[in-house]
Amino acid sequence: MSLGQLISIASMLIVIKLTTTCMDMNDYGRYGLLITLGSMSSLITHIGINSGIPRIYSLSCSESKNNEGLKASGKVLLDSFKLLLGLLLVLVMLTGFGISIDTHYYFVIVFSWITTTNLIINDVHNIVRKRALVVASLLFDAIFKSSILYVVFHYYSASVDAVFMALASSAFLTISFNVFLLYRFHDLKFKSLISDKHVQHYRKKIYRYSWPLGVIGFVAWFQIYCDRWIIDYFLGASVVAKFNVMYQIGFTPASLAIGLMSGIFSPLIYQSKDQKDLV
Repeated sequence: MSLGQLISIASMLIVIKLTTTCMDMNDYGRYGLLITLGSMSSLITHIGINSGIPRIYSLSCSESKNNEGLKASGKVLLDSFKLLLGLLLVLVMLTGFGISIDTHYYFVIVFSWITTTNLIINDVHNIVRKRALVVASLLFDAIFKSSILYVVFHYYSASVDAVFMALASSAFLTISFNVFLLYRFHDLKFKSLISDKHVQHYRKKIYRYSWPLGVIGFVAWFQIYCDRWIIDYFLGASVVAKFNVMYQIGFTPASLAIGLMSGIFSPLIYQSKDQKDLV
């Protein structure tokens, strides 16, 4: 179990305490339902892309192309930004055709992209063994998230809009900090990411390795979160709120155990050189 994982869990518990204390249960239930949509991209990224990046970087190191493997991870970051613009454009076009889109979905998409991008950047820090940067990123995220939520609840309101404003603001500050760390501690010049053939080669390998795991991530997301929507349909948002709190707190011991096992076995998996047939 790493210090970064402990910080993430502590941050989650602080957010639960703030939101459940300050928000109406119906609003908290609506927030819980919307955040499940954002969790889809996080799970797909965590299980898929965050497995592919270290594996392909390990492969590039074995082929003496460390820098190209690192740049391929940067290319994945650019791809995620293109996806964000594409999704926002689709929503704007749907609105233009007269289809009403809840503004919460814009918050969800932007928040999901920022969270996903932070996961990828932390993976870049990890593959070059700069784990102190991951801890710094997660610590800043926990501080930003908790303090902004507290200020918004205290001086503005404890509504669904307020929560998403606070979370999006804290995530934006975290990603700005992460981008600074990328430029300061990694040799990632994004102008060179587009034309380098070796970068494109390793980028394709990342996606080839990651997409089956990404499908597993989507299935896991559906399995974990579909029950909230069923509960909302039959029992209402206030019951979803109670279920969400109990689930998150109850899952904490399991999350600690999973993090411990992942920390033990991940290096053995990703540094194994007999897996080249997988990519």
